[in-house]
Amino acid sequence: VAATERAQRERLRDLAVFERVCSDPMRTSRSLAVKKINSQSNKEAEYYSFFVLLHMGCKIPKMANSLSFWYSQLPASIVRSKEMIFARTILRCYHLGNFKRFFCMIADEATELQLCLVEPFLNEVRARALMYLNHSGYKLQHHPLTHLSDILMIEELELEDLCRICGLEISRSGDTKAFAPKQTTFSLPTPLSKSSGIYISREIKR
Repeated sequence: VAATERAQRERLRDLAVFERVCSDPMRTSRSLAVKKINSQSNKEAEYYSFFVLLHMGCKIPKMANSLSFWYSQLPASIVRSKEMIFARTILRCYHLGNFKRFFCMIADEATELQLCLVEPFLNEVRARALMYLNHSGYKLQHHPLTHLSDILMIEELELEDLCRICGLEISRSGDTKAFAPKQTTFSLPTPLSKSSGIYISREIKR
């Protein structure tokens, strides 16, 4: 493996597990480094997007430098790829609380592997959405679960269970279930049960 290639992959934290010295993703040796970059691979951009998506749930060690700095070290073709644009936009929506766009983009644009990667975090994102809704609005302005289940792309019964896990009291008026904001009993549970994925109601499909 060329020294320049090895140095580049150390900088980008792109070392395979068996190439790392003492499990350090930014350190390898001449005797261990065997992987080669194929810049022509049509999957390369998607592989980099996986690393970005993993930052959503904070399941990987925090980088010494910012993610923005890491972006600056990537080839322009990777940064401008649709896979990386998707991953960066999803991460931005997650941090900014744009949950409607978050779930719509996942349903419309995520590859099968990207969806598998974000699926364990979906209920965590939904719980954050419930937190935002609970902390905003007026007490008399209830949030119908039917409407929220469409936005968060989850079946209504699963959403009701998630609300109760978060400490939200559900009220019922006829066939409509809803919760009122400003409930002091709300809390973000950890850990959350694994999501059943993305659910799109028949009304949305139409």
